Amino acid sequence: IVSGQAGASVRIFEMDERVGRRILITGNGRCNFSNANMDPEVYRNAAFVAKVYGAVTPADVRDFFADLGLLWVTEPDGRMLPRTGKASTVVDVLRARCALLGVEECCGTGVRQLVPPSEAGGAWTLVLADGRFERAEAVVVTTGGQDPFGFLPEGISTTPFVPVLGPLKTDTSLTRGLDGIRVPCRVTLACHERPDIAEEGELLFRKYGVSGICVFNLSRHIDDDCFLRIDLFPDLDWEGLQALLEARSAALLARDGGATVGDLLRGMVLPQLWNAVCAFASTRTDSPLAGYTPNEFETLAISLKSWPLEVRGMAEPGQCQVHRGGVEVSAVSDELESRRYPGLFFAGEIMDVDGPCGGYNLHWAWASGMLAGAAAARYAGREAL
Repeated sequence: IVSGQAGASVRIFEMDERVGRRILITGNGRCNFSNANMDPEVYRNAAFVAKVYGAVTPADVRDFFADLGLLWVTEPDGRMLPRTGKASTVVDVLRARCALLGVEECCGTGVRQLVPPSEAGGAWTLVLADGRFERAEAVVVTTGGQDPFGFLPEGISTTPFVPVLGPLKTDTSLTRGLDGIRVPCRVTLACHERPDIAEEGELLFRKYGVSGICVFNLSRHIDDDCFLRIDLFPDLDWEGLQALLEARSAALLARDGGATVGDLLRGMVLPQLWNAVCAFASTRTDSPLAGYTPNEFETLAISLKSWPLEVRGMAEPGQCQVHRGGVEVSAVSDELESRRYPGLFFAGEIMDVDGPCGGYNLHWAWASGMLAGAAAARYAGREAL
């Protein structure tokens, strides 16, 4: 909350025992806090995000962290991580600056209800979980993926939260026994009457389906009628792969007339995948290569490049990195202020904005927080100006 009675003063009400705890688990504990290739188009509600990033540019966010004293490294894919390799460093520099500015951290203090001012220009009332009351000229709500809708005042347009950026539940008839196996590949999401979307990276097979960063990114786009196509050879088209298979087969048979499909796949893909690939190709690993026809090589190549898995929804919501939904972008101004309730601002995951893995969601949190915080301070100090 922000007060402007005697210059801006700020109090943070945090339900947890310390602020910034969720930052500590981002990026597998390394906190990829931004991305050098920032592009509003990768976000949900991209036009709205573009407006925010026009007001608080990626350079503004980088300058903000540089001013805090953070040093970072930029990975080849654009991910920006603290030089220490520890997410705790990001939390430390943020808390140190808050302490310097006199920001009060009220930890272990939940907010049960937000009560709007009874008259224009009046103070907000925060009803705390322990029954106490607090007053504020301006309030910034940054509850992340925690459902805040019970304490928000009525009439704010919201969309229900759903977890995204997580593993997917799929048909496992071809993947039983592959739990824990990782493969580099291209994964394409195909949905009814929608353009295909592809991601490259490491796919992780799980008992319930598939995981991995490439799957996480695709999870943002699933609907009720989707399937995945796994391409184990994204560097080759299927004709090139068929030619490679035929050439390998000829070389194998020249040395061993009893060579099998399993012998052909050895060295190409992990042995654990042989049965699954062959099942889709309607062959067996012990099938002899002698007499294999061009059509059979074509089918095997297609299996290696377009192995289908039916998507059956999100799996393990607790592993999802963000939630989709929240306050609708139409419900706020360009400065993230509620159109219905002056003095009420929103930032971060509570807004119906989400992006892919790689620092995009944390960057949205910083940029929207900077914009909403500055606007809230101006609103709270309006009488003093």
